[in-house]
Amino acid sequence: MKFSGHASADLPGDAQTSWLAASTLGWLKGYDKVLLTEPPRVGGVFTLVDDRTSISCRFTRVEPPHTLSWEGADGTAGSLQFQPSGNATRVSYHAVYVPKAGADKLAAGVISALARGRAQRETDKDAADELRNLSRRVRLHAAGKPIDSRAPRFMLDLCDFGADSIDPATIPAFDAQGRLLLAPGEQVLWTGAAILAAESAQAARGHEQFAALWTSKEKASLTLTSQRLVYDIRDFTQGDMSWLIVGGATGLALTAFSAARASARRSGRTAAGQVRHENLANLITGANARTSFASPGTVTATVCEPPKRVIRLHVRSDHPAEDIAQRWVRAAATERLDRLAGSLNEYPDKHEKLLAQQLDPQPHTGYWGPFWALPLPRMLGRDQLLL
Repeated sequence: MKFSGHASADLPGDAQTSWLAASTLGWLKGYDKVLLTEPPRVGGVFTLVDDRTSISCRFTRVEPPHTLSWEGADGTAGSLQFQPSGNATRVSYHAVYVPKAGADKLAAGVISALARGRAQRETDKDAADELRNLSRRVRLHAAGKPIDSRAPRFMLDLCDFGADSIDPATIPAFDAQGRLLLAPGEQVLWTGAAILAAESAQAARGHEQFAALWTSKEKASLTLTSQRLVYDIRDFTQGDMSWLIVGGATGLALTAFSAARASARRSGRTAAGQVRHENLANLITGANARTSFASPGTVTATVCEPPKRVIRLHVRSDHPAEDIAQRWVRAAATERLDRLAGSLNEYPDKHEKLLAQQLDPQPHTGYWGPFWALPLPRMLGRDQLLL
């Protein structure tokens, strides 16, 4: 048994902003998790999870910033249409809901048979509630406030000078003059430049199938501090930003941010991201590494996002990769030893490994290649340690 719901709403900002917020699917009701490891593409798959069920889904129509549609194996479905309307975007939403539990199905059958009008009102209300969730996310992003951590992180976003970070875990903040804001006591250890790319996959014990999140052709300025590595692509203002490809050559062919967003205040913005030392799980180097961008000058950083998402940032520089890795690992080990000083007695072997990486950072030979391990990283957005 299925029920259809319909709703429409005006969301702030341009259609591209609303489409990008919608594409995370973190605004859907009734699910504990949305397992989405790559940007939407026709045929791309994702999973909706709650405490009782797991629903495999696929995207059926992906036309940014106009249309986004999907369907689930159980008959669940959704379709969004985006239409510019002055300074806002008119969004129309059609949803198909399928009762999950036996009791829900029984109640749904009774309501459908005896009170069809009530059933329609309830499903329309559910669709309207989901659009309100989406509107909230768009407004939080516009206000520079963090959005809840259900949405998969892309490790890059536009940063308005003088505004707070929208996600302190992965996005830095800059003052009104465009200078990186440092925390009290935070020190700059090294600066450089690199070409960047990012990928993600569901964790699979060494059998991950990584898909591209984005690839930049423009150089980023790198700033290694005592707390993080920050990458700042200040030249994002060039052209229409078509240099930034989301989803790779075989994935979604669109820029990560619309030209309209960039042109509005391009002199007071940059595209930037960061990897905090507390989240860094490991680095991989080596021309023969089993990574997508392996080269003599590539350093690949790994971080993990709940529940089981692995994200890789590839840093391709003219500076020797081993030197960058040594500096980065030493800084991350130092931060971790300081932050966890009160609890490291519980993990004597990991404590010893962190001390070794602080004093003389070295890789070991692993499946992926030269592997610079850092025990006890935190998952993105959580205090939870990976043991």
